[in-house]
This record gives sequence, structure tokens and C-alpha cells, in this order.
Amino acid sequence: MAQATTRTAPLIFFIYDLVLLWYAQSGHRLATKSALDRLWYPQKSSVSFEDILRTLRHATWQERIFSDPALDAHTRKILQPFVEWAKGLA
Repeated sequence: MAQATTRTAPLIFFIYDLVLLWYAQSGHRLATKSALDRLWYPQKSSVSFEDILRTLRHATWQERIFSDPALDAHTRKILQPFVEWAKGLA
């Protein structure tokens, strides 16, 4: 059990760093597409880790669903509202 803890903590920090690096390099350009308006938090001026994860999740969904060349336009039109709906669940 102790070995699992000594391996898990560094892995979590590594993944955290990877997510932050992704956001700094390219994810920040996608942030406006995945941003949620928080009416109860109008003074918020910076990005939280939750916002970064939401952006990564949204980018992953977009890539996995809409980059498939076999996906026809009708199916894309049907799936787009689901991606937007799922964005709000985050």
C-alpha cells in the first residue's frame, strides 16, 4: 500500500503539469469556446484549474467526435448539441 502512494503522488503531479503545459501552449486559444458564464461570480478574472480541465475535456470531445472523416454532416449536426450540453455539466 505504501508503494502505491509513493508512485501515485508523483504521477498525479506529472499529469497536472502536462495539463497546464497543454493549456499554456494551445488550450488557451480554445478557452472561450468552453467557458461557462458564472453569473454568481462576476469578479472572476483568472483561469482556475477547473476551467483548464473543462477546456481540455471540450477539446478532447471535439477531436474524438468531429475529426472522424467518416462522420457525415447530418450526424455532426445531431451530435453538436450534445457536446454543448455536456460542456455545461462540467
